[in-house]
Amino acid sequence: MIGNGTGTAADGTKVTSMVIVTGANVQPSAIPSDVDFMNKLNAGILPPVTAIPQAPTALPAPGQAPAAPKKTGTIYRVPAGQKNTNNGKPYIGRHKGSNPAATRKSKDGRDRTKAEVIDHYDPDNVQEGREKEQKAIDDHGGIDNLDNKRNEIKKDPKKDNGNNGSS
Repeated sequence: MIGNGTGTAADGTKVTSMVIVTGANVQPSAIPSDVDFMNKLNAGILPPVTAIPQAPTALPAPGQAPAAPKKTGTIYRVPAGQKNTNNGKPYIGRHKGSNPAATRKSKDGRDRTKAEVIDHYDPDNVQEGREKEQKAIDDHGGIDNLDNKRNEIKKDPKKDNGNNGSS
């Protein structure tokens, strides 16, 4: 004989137990509720199922808020064009948000609604952002080929034609 029952523990959680009786003079034995599904299935207690049950997703501990998604800063490129930038050349920029086309606002004449994300960085790490922005400037031919007015990271004056950024 197989029987089952449900109840509520002191902390409010639902408890399910099963009792198996295999003979007339045999004591019933309870299978604790913490025995996993596969053990019950392998013991022949549960019928086979056609679908494999999915594990529940991890929940935060009681009293704790769910983890916030990781912040992402972006390195972006405003494409060339007289309506996009001041001199018609592309512009490389950095934004602490993940979508500069939607959230980066400025009155410098560059239309960032057409910005294309070309790299990501941790917005809490300013140096990482500056280095990635400078790499993108260099990868796009330097400030002579861009609408950028200065390098993000100061260059060696012997190699830079005087267009230094801050250090």
